[in-house]
Amino acid sequence: MKISEYRLPKAAWYVLGAMLLIVTHAWLIQPVLQNGDAAVYNEQIECHVIDVRTTHIGYMLLGIVANHVLPFDVERNLNVMALLFAALGGVSLYVIAVRLGASQWQALFAPLIAFGLKPFLRGAVLAEVDVVACGLILLATAASVSGKAQLSAVAFGAGMLVTPLSALTLPVFLLTISGQIEDKLSIRRRLQRIAIFAGVSLVTYLPLVLLHWNDYWNAGRGLLHAPSEPWNLAEQVGRSVQFFASIPGALLAISLFGLIATIPAGRSLARGTAASILLAAVIGERFLDVPVQLPQLCLLVAFAVSFLGRIPRRAVATVALFSVWLVTAPPAYAAVTAEIRDRVQRRAEYLEMARQTPRLFAVGLPSSWDDGLPFERLTYGKTKLGFGLDFGQFGRSSRTIARTHRDHAIWLMSPPGPTTMNDFRSHWHAELREVAGNRYEVWLPNDHPLP
Repeated sequence: MKISEYRLPKAAWYVLGAMLLIVTHAWLIQPVLQNGDAAVYNEQIECHVIDVRTTHIGYMLLGIVANHVLPFDVERNLNVMALLFAALGGVSLYVIAVRLGASQWQALFAPLIAFGLKPFLRGAVLAEVDVVACGLILLATAASVSGKAQLSAVAFGAGMLVTPLSALTLPVFLLTISGQIEDKLSIRRRLQRIAIFAGVSLVTYLPLVLLHWNDYWNAGRGLLHAPSEPWNLAEQVGRSVQFFASIPGALLAISLFGLIATIPAGRSLARGTAASILLAAVIGERFLDVPVQLPQLCLLVAFAVSFLGRIPRRAVATVALFSVWLVTAPPAYAAVTAEIRDRVQRRAEYLEMARQTPRLFAVGLPSSWDDGLPFERLTYGKTKLGFGLDFGQFGRSSRTIARTHRDHAIWLMSPPGPTTMNDFRSHWHAELREVAGNRYEVWLPNDHPLP
């Protein structure tokens, strides 16, 4: 029986599908932080600060709304919000797969496989800015190929407010502007629709940007000063290749074959996706640690599903789709589950450390940014305090800390070097303490007894 034969309207089925994706992934939602960026964003969202990270102003505003609506702490609320937008993207992939020719039941594999991709799954349950943008871009794509041009333009403009890197998917919309996957419009009519799309997108995007224009362009994270690598085409393409190679080879091969095989047939979405992949590789891959190709990767999943859906025998097609999910999803879920379990354990350690010694440093973390800022956020409620340090940063300030922070404890999170604690040997002493089943060396001042 086809879905269309049920009495519920399509919109209700889409909402039901999104809710199902949220419920089935709720067990992965914990009050933990992904990295230092998440710690800073969560602090600013909690304090309603939107004019410091204005290149992500859409994410900040969505986070403020989510934090008011949802009943949990900020960390869990933001993780729930990211999962909601990931579910929105999953439902959109279903629509795109159907538009590409997959049957309604086969298209159900599109969101399942997308959630089985580690970059998508990880961002969906650990509040990744780029997953929120990806969900909006996938919604915009689904609306575009379904003939809902205004919804597509609004969703694209919102994606641009979440991150300006959403602009890398613009070829998808310029080539699917007809409202169909196949090209059917005259050049004049197409240009008219492009103008309408551009106008609605800009109305969505520009007002907030203009209000914070100086910070958007000139601040430390503004467009003109955002951390990026020097222009090197070979290295940038190499990073894109490395990103796509991180997914199972079978899925990548089927996706690319489905994309390439579709281009000669005049499918505008195939050509738009291919152009977007090239644009992101040439321009976007200058920004390290950002999955700039995530929307493109998800679109490739839709091509893989539609390609396997063309297998004449339905049972064989279903087995093939299930096999792709089987080689993709279990390793991703295992890796993300292990990471979340580790972060939950580390959070419990931080809170117990703070209970034992409310004023403390965590020293010997892998990174002062990605590990130090989450430590500060979870123990002090703020970030950029200088209390979570790797050994390199600690070594540059240890003499000052020894002299000016005699009311703090110093927890060594990993074994120090032979000279690391030299500045503390005269007026401090070391003892071993246990938190959450692990023992750590803790340095305490001699003249300021701590708990």
